[in-house]
Amino acid sequence: MFCEPDTVTNSKISPDGASSSRKALSSLEKKFQNKDNCFQTRLLSIRPADELCFQLDENVKEIYSTISLSNTLTNPIAYKVKTTSPEKFRVRPSGGVVRPGSPVTVNVHIQPGFENKIQSDKFLVRAMEVTDESKDVAELWKTVQRESIMEHRLRCIINSEPVCSKPANDIATLTEKVEVLQSAVSRIERRQQHVILLQLVFLLVVILAIVSDYWQSLSAPQDHKSKYCQAQ
Repeated sequence: MFCEPDTVTNSKISPDGASSSRKALSSLEKKFQNKDNCFQTRLLSIRPADELCFQLDENVKEIYSTISLSNTLTNPIAYKVKTTSPEKFRVRPSGGVVRPGSPVTVNVHIQPGFENKIQSDKFLVRAMEVTDESKDVAELWKTVQRESIMEHRLRCIINSEPVCSKPANDIATLTEKVEVLQSAVSRIERRQQHVILLQLVFLLVVILAIVSDYWQSLSAPQDHKSKYCQAQ
């Protein structure tokens, strides 16, 4: 049973209730998991791919991990993060919108006293495409068809060795920055193409104007000579 973090709900997410088309889609999406601990779906790029790793450290008062969400479409993507044990975690932000070129980092904090009691817990990331931004996202979640919702599960693990959480978070942060830069470069390239097209059009107009003036200058003396002969 997955619930909204910090909120007790009766919302159940059961794989038995999914349609055959959703199961086929889920199995297809699993093929897109790559080596940099990223899970690529039809709507979002999710990091980490399978395991949400929490690093135990006596010098750290609050243990947390992160989930990185990147939009893979051109439309905004609404998301929700649910967990099997909302009393054990604090998730910020637990829901919202991921826009193209603007990755979202979800911080998952373990509540005090539960540091060694999360091994059996899981998180569920739900996402849907938002094609009409004028509508309230909360209302869209109530009316959206189930087959239009993407779901991905993450299991919680605890690691006491200093190799789990922080390096992964650093890699996720760097990857997010790279994705933002790539998106910015793509926008700049499109603008450059538009500028080049305008320059070519302007150059063509200038050439046509020069050619027109040239032909007019050639025809002007001939007209003058013709009039002069008629006068004699």
